Amino acid sequence: MIKSDKQLIKGLKKDDKKSFDELFERYYDQCYAYAIALVKDAAAVEDIIQNVFLKVWLARMRIEASRPFRNYLLASIRNESLSYLRLKFHSSKVSAMPEVADSAPGAINYLTYSEIDTKLSGVVSKMPTQRRRIFEMSRNQELSINEISTKLNLSPRTVERHLYLALKDIRKVIS
Repeated sequence: MIKSDKQLIKGLKKDDKKSFDELFERYYDQCYAYAIALVKDAAAVEDIIQNVFLKVWLARMRIEASRPFRNYLLASIRNESLSYLRLKFHSSKVSAMPEVADSAPGAINYLTYSEIDTKLSGVVSKMPTQRRRIFEMSRNQELSINEISTKLNLSPRTVERHLYLALKDIRKVIS
């Protein structure tokens, strides 16, 4: 008999490893397809999925069985992928800095990263207060949508909408 996500979440909350394994098997392919579309690096995607499912296991008591688990999982994959890309961006920015003194192409790379960082800071600072606060809680403090909604006494859907609009603003400026 195939168990529903709600049943598996309830089992997960009772420390049932079989429920966890079944959720992993059920959603692995979807998670992989979504993460590879964002990150485009198979090795990084494996790490991202592993990190997300580790966080699922650690936060199993806080997962709401009444909410669609797939949505929770894909939002976690998106956030983890964005964190990976942010880290990759910042590490490449740092590695480009010594090249500034060595060669003109390095200087160009550094200026490009610097310009993007400046544009990003400008976009974030111009966001409405609530949107900026939610974006910073999500990206800088790495809080989940549910954690943000609880702290700010907002619905998770409102938090999702603010994050969507923040990312839309950022994409407009960077592209």
